[in-house]
Order: sequence, then C-alpha cells, then structure tokens
Amino acid sequence: MLMVAGIDRKTALAGGFFLRTKVTGALAFALLLGFSSGAFGATQHWTGGVGNWNTAANWNSGAGPVPLPNDSVLIDTAGDAVTLDAPPPPTLLDFTLSSNAQILKSGFPSVTVSGNVTITTSTAGGWDTGIPLTMTGAGTFLNATQPLGQLVVSGTGTVTLQAPLTLNGPLDINGGGSLNVSGSNFQITDS
Repeated sequence: MLMVAGIDRKTALAGGFFLRTKVTGALAFALLLGFSSGAFGATQHWTGGVGNWNTAANWNSGAGPVPLPNDSVLIDTAGDAVTLDAPPPPTLLDFTLSSNAQILKSGFPSVTVSGNVTITTSTAGGWDTGIPLTMTGAGTFLNATQPLGQLVVSGTGTVTLQAPLTLNGPLDINGGGSLNVSGSNFQITDS
C-alpha cells in the first residue's frame, strides 16, 4: 500500500476529490454572490412625485435606494419632477423618462448612460437642456419630444437614434464612438 505522509493512496485520492469539490463549490458560490450583489445593477423606479434625486424615500415606493452605478432608472409618472440635487452615479445602465415627467438641473450637470436612453415625455422642459447627456456604450436613443442641451457619444459603441433629435447645444463624438442617424431627423441649434 502506498503511504504519503501517513495517508494511504485511496484516502489521498478521495481527499483530493473532496478538496476539489469544496474549492469548486466555493468558487461557484463566490461567483453567484458577485452576480447577485448588484454587479449588473437593478431597476430603480422613481415614486417620489416632485422631489430630489438623492432622497432614497423617493425611489421604489419609499424603499430606496437612490440609483447606484449600473442601475437602470425609470421615471414614468405624469407630474413627477426629479431635481438632480446630487451627482447621479458615474454610469447608469439605462434611463427612461416618460409620461409627462421631468428631470431638472440643480448644480449637477450631467447624466452618463452605458445602454439605452428613452425620453418620451411631452412636458415642455421634460429634460432640462442644462443637463448634458453622455452615452458611453452601444445603445439606442429614443427622444420623441425633448431637445437636449448637449449630447456626448464616447467609448467604442454606436448609439442609434430611433426618433428625431434636436440639440440646443454641442454634439461631441469622441473615443471611437459613433452616432447612427440613418432614418432619423437630426438638428443642431446653437443657442
């Protein structure tokens, strides 16, 4: 019988299998924990009526939290007016503003989105033109109603316009990004 440091070969093989199983199981658990901990973000739904972005009670029926990096934001109730009273996270995944809701500037001037942006609110000033929008990844931009003050397309993805767009300020395309305007009207007015 082969003995290794006082353990026979049969026990060593069984122990090796047991060790590999424990390591594999621990690795799978760690990966699962990483995926469920917000690494891909969650959808944060504005339910605060008229109020400040940075107030957790205004999100998800009072349960919070305020949007975190890689979260998707949904502001979709008529009459809602969200004031950016604090910087939004460095990058949001998706952003939807609809149903006559508004987003207003209060000293924190930009929103950055790596995915899709949908703005279908028909309220005048629904997207405050003082808030530049930066899109950093491949995504779609649907803006059926609101002029923007500035649109920045950066990163390596292509942003595709799915509706007419009016800019009342600069368009900045950098870092290998591109803007696909085929099939959409596009107007830049420097005001």
